[in-house]
Amino acid sequence: MATIYYTFCSQRTGHPGAYLVYQRNLADKILQCGFYNCYGIGFQKEYIRKGIHGKPYWAGEGDIHFNRTNTDGFVACGISGCEIGVDAEKAREVRMPVVRRCCSRKEMDYIFHGEDGEAEGKKWERFFQIWTLKESYLKMTGEGLGIPLKEVSFSIQQEGGEVSVTCNHPGYFAQKQIGGYWVSACTKQQAGISWQEWSG
Repeated sequence: MATIYYTFCSQRTGHPGAYLVYQRNLADKILQCGFYNCYGIGFQKEYIRKGIHGKPYWAGEGDIHFNRTNTDGFVACGISGCEIGVDAEKAREVRMPVVRRCCSRKEMDYIFHGEDGEAEGKKWERFFQIWTLKESYLKMTGEGLGIPLKEVSFSIQQEGGEVSVTCNHPGYFAQKQIGGYWVSACTKQQAGISWQEWSG
């Protein structure tokens, strides 16, 4: 089982660095709550270590894995019994060289071949749907940008209300659109995903 806790955070506190500190402190509070709810133990910073590529991991009691993400106005944390990666982004326009550098031909077909008369913003929603899946995979492995984004390719099929996500790399994926943000999670092993809004 994996739980994704998320919250909106529009608070602004001075310069961008202060806002980042605020979001990191918020993520720590979410993890504190999540560790207790899921495993009955406290989240203590002294038990956090970093892997070879810099991914934080839990070195304390229990086989617990976590990951966090923050973007403008939003913070999410994933907690699981296996390796997990989480990413969140709000759709916005992106320069084409970035899209070409990050996406496979199949992914670009999915992003740009919408229906006639479709709103311009829809393609960027699809781009960030793909982007957050890629980031969640890289964060799950802990390798970060050691793997080029273009090499991790996704296929998204939609039939009725069901969405199927497959990847050319091993992993189990889940995603949800929450208040204009795409939130994606990748786990190393198959795990049911519970989505919970955190309110403090």
